[in-house]
Amino acid sequence: MRHKPAGREPRAALPPEEPLAPSGPRFEGTPAGFAMRWVGATLGAVFLAWIAQTFLFSALFSAAYQSAGTFGIRVIHVVLSTFVYGGAIAGFQQRALRRSLEGRRIRWLQATLAGYFVGGLVGLLLPETSWTDSSLPKMLFWGAGHGVLTGGAIGVAQALALQKGGLGDWILRWTLASVGVNIFGNIAGMTLWKVLAPAPDSGMLSHVRLYALLSFVHSMVIALVTALPLGLVLGGCLYRRFGSPSEASR
Repeated sequence: MRHKPAGREPRAALPPEEPLAPSGPRFEGTPAGFAMRWVGATLGAVFLAWIAQTFLFSALFSAAYQSAGTFGIRVIHVVLSTFVYGGAIAGFQQRALRRSLEGRRIRWLQATLAGYFVGGLVGLLLPETSWTDSSLPKMLFWGAGHGVLTGGAIGVAQALALQKGGLGDWILRWTLASVGVNIFGNIAGMTLWKVLAPAPDSGMLSHVRLYALLSFVHSMVIALVTALPLGLVLGGCLYRRFGSPSEASR
């Protein structure tokens, strides 16, 4: 009688393959949450930058005026606005962006500093009356002009940083958004200043504290007016493109 070989045991079924984790950047949170974080970071940066800028400007004012007159004051203003004000805002915003967008590094700090610097240099080429004219219509006119120059330079630089980070084409929409909010922010800040500031002939020395307070409020209003809409635009775009499907279905 022939020997029948024992049958082979059936192979164990392979475990189902787990879906691969999505590669590339992933947006964490919601657009509204991102916008609130963006506004908070911007206002915190402006608060610290305003303190540092006030002390530095007071320390350098006399030397700059004696060496180059009013032009020297404008140069000091541009330098401080770029490296103190712009640097603080860029650093805080970059941190907020990294917390919400994992897996992608955006050179936000370098781009924002470059935009502030180019906008400041172009602003130096404007007539001196754009810095000194105190009539409200002309203040608003020159404020809108500064908004176009500064907002355009910052918008283009930041859009290039977003685009080089692999986040899509941002040149047109982000630049237009930056120009629009900078114009509106400058107009709102100058209108507030004109309404609340005392008359120039009432004695500036007797209103030093009031001018300091108005300078702080002026900076915070501009920061709020510009940061909130840009935070909503940026957060909404990133969420639609990189938000997780589970969050999008909620």
